[in-house]
Amino acid sequence: MVKEPDRSAQDGPAPANLDARIARSRASLEAALLELMDRKPFRDINVTELARAAGMSRQTFYLHYKTIDEILMRRFEESFAGFGVELMAAIGRGHVDIAMVGERLFAYWRDNRSVIESIRSAGLEREFLKRIRGYIGAVTSQFRRIQDAPAADRQIEGFIDDFVAGGLMFMLNQWLDGDGKPSPDVMGRLLEQMTANFQHLNARIMDEENSDES
Repeated sequence: MVKEPDRSAQDGPAPANLDARIARSRASLEAALLELMDRKPFRDINVTELARAAGMSRQTFYLHYKTIDEILMRRFEESFAGFGVELMAAIGRGHVDIAMVGERLFAYWRDNRSVIESIRSAGLEREFLKRIRGYIGAVTSQFRRIQDAPAADRQIEGFIDDFVAGGLMFMLNQWLDGDGKPSPDVMGRLLEQMTANFQHLNARIMDEENSDES
């Protein structure tokens, strides 16, 4: 996304009415995009058409976004931000109930289904997977630091994070296609069992590496 001009050095904080105007413009673009997506394929929508539907110029569109894809991905990030902050805070306190986290995660998917469905219908699964992978990497890195876990091969940790992110996304797609069943609490317990298996796998790999070195 194109950054807003940095006015801090010149004029101090941006006026509240400017922030409100930016928010209104972005909300108009999002609403117009979702309405157009109800009528035609996402890839058939162009910037000129979208800007016109939102009541603004192409130039105004590019003040906020580089591409139309960014509207949907920003929508996801804004809706997911609260859950992400809550999860990182729980990790920081040193106590993470994986079953509870999993339950909250799938409840989030359920409550924000329209956000996820818009990304899927737009064919942005690859970009969505990259965002999920980023969250997984940040969470697992923080968790390892808090748990004071022994240093592991970064490549191996990366492979595990890749596998978790890909598996989680496929689980999500299948779960949404199944109309959100089984319930989030059941999915949370399943995620807890899977996480335990990965922790065991990581510990086993570390033992084998240490044994080879000795």
